Amino acid sequence: MARRALVVAPTPYYIEKGSTLRVHAMVQRLRRQGYLVDVVCYDRGTDPELDGVSISRAGIRSFTSTDAGPALTDLLNDVFVSIRVFRQVLTRNYDILQGEDVEGITIALAASICTDAETIYDLHNPLTESLDLHGIPIPHRLSRAVEGALYRRVDTILANWGMWADAIRSEYDVERVEVVHDQIPAEMSEIDLPTDRYLTYVGNFEPYQGVDLLVEAFEAVAAGTDVDLVLVGDPSVEIRDLVAGSPVADRIHLLGRQPIPTANFVIANAVASVIPRRHGTQPSTKLLHYAMHDPPIIATDLRCNQELERLGHEVYWAAPTAGGIATCIEEVANHG
Repeated sequence: MARRALVVAPTPYYIEKGSTLRVHAMVQRLRRQGYLVDVVCYDRGTDPELDGVSISRAGIRSFTSTDAGPALTDLLNDVFVSIRVFRQVLTRNYDILQGEDVEGITIALAASICTDAETIYDLHNPLTESLDLHGIPIPHRLSRAVEGALYRRVDTILANWGMWADAIRSEYDVERVEVVHDQIPAEMSEIDLPTDRYLTYVGNFEPYQGVDLLVEAFEAVAAGTDVDLVLVGDPSVEIRDLVAGSPVADRIHLLGRQPIPTANFVIANAVASVIPRRHGTQPSTKLLHYAMHDPPIIATDLRCNQELERLGHEVYWAAPTAGGIATCIEEVANHG
């Protein structure tokens, strides 16, 4: 009889962004290991064309956000996901229950009382760091107690960054941790670009990403460099207004959200890619995305970006200020 895994993924699936890319990589990993995979996820996204994978959607589609970070409506959708997971566990035999991030593993552990399946926690980011990043005021003592309880209850933890695996082993005395990086599709699709020499940022435009710092830094050095700035993603109203009012608006290009193959082309042909984060400890998937390609990376010197050192990529480290980023832009442009 074929082995079967249930992946609990309280997120839209499949869409080409954020946590869903991680979920997709984990589903593919389980298939490579020989499991038939059932996925329970939110009612948003497209069914991936993968043999041996079954998708069950739960929740209210109109209440499902595709924006970065948590939403209050997630709590309601999680109730529907939980009901569907329990129904699946009670009607099918599973060898593995894998929970994606905190919500997923919480639901999976609750359902594990009905089965002898192995429990796997696919850790996207620790709870405390996620709460801090999005300004959710939960005391650290409480969030860390929840983290410890989850780590000790599960059979295996899959951490997407070495820094999280190190912290779990040292702070919680849990050794059942493996590092499994996100997997970004490598396909590339050429597009017509507005310029031949450019810096690029690819990602979301949440305030913590520091795209406003990047625009300000570019404005400061644009006159002395021959590079433009290409921004890929859905810009916020604030960033649209900032670019529209910039004295060098003709050299800042908003490409909007692009498919991954197109984003790969933009990154691969840039003079450099930029990670202008202003704060936070959570590494971004863009570290791996940028490091897949040859151009150097300009990154703010924060803990969230230090994983670049483990990846062995060429990095220009900048202070998390417009001035610090501007200095690196000048250095890269003059060497490019």
